[in-house]
Amino acid sequence: MCYSLGMNNFQEKMDLERLNPILGQKKIGIFCDFDGTLSPIVADPSAAEINPVARELLVTLRDLVTVVGIISGRKADDLSQRIMVDGLTYIGNHGLERIQDGQRIISKEAKPYLTPIEKAAEEIEAILLPAMQLERKEATLSIHYRQTSDPQKAREQTRQRLESVAHQYGLKLFEGRMIFELRPPIEIDKGSILMELIEVNHLDAAVFIGDDITDTAAFRAASKLRNRGICLAYSVGVLDSGTPPEVRELADLTVPGVYGVVSLLSWLANRLSASST
Repeated sequence: MCYSLGMNNFQEKMDLERLNPILGQKKIGIFCDFDGTLSPIVADPSAAEINPVARELLVTLRDLVTVVGIISGRKADDLSQRIMVDGLTYIGNHGLERIQDGQRIISKEAKPYLTPIEKAAEEIEAILLPAMQLERKEATLSIHYRQTSDPQKAREQTRQRLESVAHQYGLKLFEGRMIFELRPPIEIDKGSILMELIEVNHLDAAVFIGDDITDTAAFRAASKLRNRGICLAYSVGVLDSGTPPEVRELADLTVPGVYGVVSLLSWLANRLSASST
């Protein structure tokens, strides 16, 4: 069942019994997507900025839990530079890269596909419609069409051609919120990375917060781990007017937009701080 949280009386409407069991656990992880979760969705992805209160809360939570991680489709160093909080775990390209010892590390599974991805990018440049943006992220490609004059028409006109390019170079095509992505055909996504981080950090409990279809892989992973008694993991869907229906359907609970995320992080910080004294 999914519980929606209203902004005006966020804490009163939240089903505290749903998350209270997390607070008593010894090793806790808090994991967030970036765009649409910590930062509002903007027309130009390069202009995205983290909510400043969310940044402060990440600093607070970093010192209260075992691990705070950012898991995003952006490059890991891009995340690190936009958030600018030391001591967080930065995972980029849906798990294909991370910041480790101050360096961006691409997964060994993705490396054989770096050349095909670059070649695919060259072909895609030639078929972009006006106002479409191609974002080269080395291990993946993103094609943004939010700024086109008719985004739905742009999607319809380019999807089949992008599928053809993906097939030609042995890649997989994915869709998100007004975005196409070409990725290596390997079994790494936000769900597998969430499971890895929970295992590596020996977590007893975890919360994953996200707003897009790619985040639902982590939602499913959280549910699987909780149902199997491996980790008390919960998913939080971030809702706004453009949220894909799968987010609402698969999340354990939901919050309204970035400010709802801020309210949730604040609630967690307050409760965890109180339980540690």
